[in-house]
Amino acid sequence: MTEALYHTDAYLREFDALVTAVDGNKVVLDRTAFYPGGGGQPNDVGWLSAHDQNWVVTKVKKQGDDIWHELDGEPPTVGTVVFGQIDWERRYQLMRTHTAMHILCGVIFRDYGASVTGGNMEPLSARMDFELDPTPEGFGARVEELVAAELVAELGLAQGRVSSHLACLRWCGYVEGSVEGRFSRYRLVDERIREILALGEAVVHDNAERLTSCLVLATESDS
Repeated sequence: MTEALYHTDAYLREFDALVTAVDGNKVVLDRTAFYPGGGGQPNDVGWLSAHDQNWVVTKVKKQGDDIWHELDGEPPTVGTVVFGQIDWERRYQLMRTHTAMHILCGVIFRDYGASVTGGNMEPLSARMDFELDPTPEGFGARVEELVAAELVAELGLAQGRVSSHLACLRWCGYVEGSVEGRFSRYRLVDERIREILALGEAVVHDNAERLTSCLVLATESDS
């Protein structure tokens, strides 16, 4: 049986564990912070190390009460104490994406009464399918506006204050902006600004945490 450390601390990046089973190039640990995938979120990847040896964890899967870690080489033997590290940058991007998807689901169900029928997730991008027939005109732009309103409410900031910050960042060259009707749209052109934006992971501790935007890139209908 593997203790799922990610259930009690989604922000845990490193841990020690004991190898309890081996099968080919796969191992079971007595405890792990590696998320095996679920709820649309892919499994974690990362590294294990022991006695000056290092392994890349390429795949993680839950089978019964055990969580198997697939490695890139000959695995450590049963009884070996290993040090595990998850690829935190990738995991955190998935957490942010997962959070945005939850907000998107809530907004679309609340305002359009549509349920999710499918989708997939990658770091900082995702696809979601909804029961919409037909897709309302201006749906993508309207959903972006509604999601932005939820983020602004989470932050406790007035929309005008958020817009002022973005206008300043545009003047400094960090973002590009365009006006479409009564809406102003901004796109980050310097990735470094993500580290200093406070506008607002599993999911992040709160929706505002580093969740700078949720953009609808495209919509399409089967009809």
